[in-house]
Amino acid sequence: MHGDRACGGYGTYDLRWGTMVGVNFLAQSGIPRSTIIKERTDATNFFPYRRGNLGRTPFLNQTDLLIQHQVRLPRGVRATVGVNIINLFDQMTPTLFQTTPYRDAFSVSDTDFFAGFDPVACAAAHKNIRADPRSVWRVSTRASAWRRCSSK
Repeated sequence: MHGDRACGGYGTYDLRWGTMVGVNFLAQSGIPRSTIIKERTDATNFFPYRRGNLGRTPFLNQTDLLIQHQVRLPRGVRATVGVNIINLFDQMTPTLFQTTPYRDAFSVSDTDFFAGFDPVACAAAHKNIRADPRSVWRVSTRASAWRRCSSK
């Protein structure tokens, strides 16, 4: 099983004329993506298939740059002017995916929930459970271990 891995570092350097330069770096493996469905009875999210069933997000590395300069003003007052550039190389790695296939919550009795039910069949049987168009999750026709759907 793949574990999440991350490493990074940061450092700053003060230049003689009062400018400070800082760099922050992060590299991390992708994190698991899971199908999430909302259950209306107690507003709990659950994983109908298993955690990580949608694979992992892409490997991410990010470099940030900070430049600050201290300016001396009259009467002993000092001001710091700075620029903080997040994701300096603009790698555009996606970090968030919509993994909720339905925009509406399911209303399933505890008995049916713990006995197992098929979310796809349940959604098809109830017009009040609509697909979420933002989802990367696609309805699959393959057989599922989840069998029942409450008619509530």
